[in-house]
Amino acid sequence: MSKTDYMYIRTILLDYYNVLARKDVRLTSIFMAGKGKYDQPKVLKDVNKAINAYKVNGDTYVIYCFDTDKYDSSPEDAKIIRTEEQFCKDKGYDFVWFCHDVEEVFLGHSVENSEKTDAAKKYFANSKNRKVKADNLKAKVYGKGKSNLISVLDKYFGGKEKADIGCCKEE
Repeated sequence: MSKTDYMYIRTILLDYYNVLARKDVRLTSIFMAGKGKYDQPKVLKDVNKAINAYKVNGDTYVIYCFDTDKYDSSPEDAKIIRTEEQFCKDKGYDFVWFCHDVEEVFLGHSVENSEKTDAAKKYFANSKNRKVKADNLKAKVYGKGKSNLISVLDKYFGGKEKADIGCCKEE
């Protein structure tokens, strides 16, 4: 997950769950610094450090977030996403996916790498006009522009009815 990806995810945490205002919830974002580095020693060390810091206060959960890239047209990408999913399952971590990437889910289109920071900042800053179809964030199967983000987060924070989702509007 990159820092720009987290800006989109943070909108859900703020607008949908109001998690950042809750004193009983602490979050740590750990950035992988590149595709395929989810199981690298530095990332795993950072994850374990966060788990150890939080476990004294109660339950601790790990949620890994991945872009699926071109899983539907590239056998190599499909194999990678299955490997990432298995890694999470083996570790007892939750697995969140974005098809094909975070921008595809939140903006409805891909964004060039050189434009990702500006697009994420604009989306995050424009809280009154965020539009994401709720169903696109509650998907059960991979599909372009879909994610299982809310399905996973609901396990921990409880869900709201679609009509109450401030950030996710039906188009």
